[in-house]
Amino acid sequence: FTSLVLANRNEKSAIPEIIKLVEDKHGMVRSCAIGALGHLKAKKITNIILKLLSDSNLDVQKSALQAAIQTDIIISTDKIKEIEENADVQIKKLLLKLKK
Repeated sequence: FTSLVLANRNEKSAIPEIIKLVEDKHGMVRSCAIGALGHLKAKKITNIILKLLSDSNLDVQKSALQAAIQTDIIISTDKIKEIEENADVQIKKLLLKLKK
């Protein structure tokens, strides 16, 4: 949760350390980390977002989608179709935002 606090304080200097957290074994940590990176509009996180869109944890997927929206990352049509296949209602709502 500290990563979210840092993001809310706009601590861009923390981005390199937050990036390390996207590999954590706990889904909540990964979710908070990618959420923080999206909020900070971190640059060069496209590959991280694309990877986390396929994460086994649904909250991580949602946070990755939100981060993609916040950072204007373009996701391929094929990847969007893949996500839609197993998407819950919240993910489908985020995908609608992404398509706009």
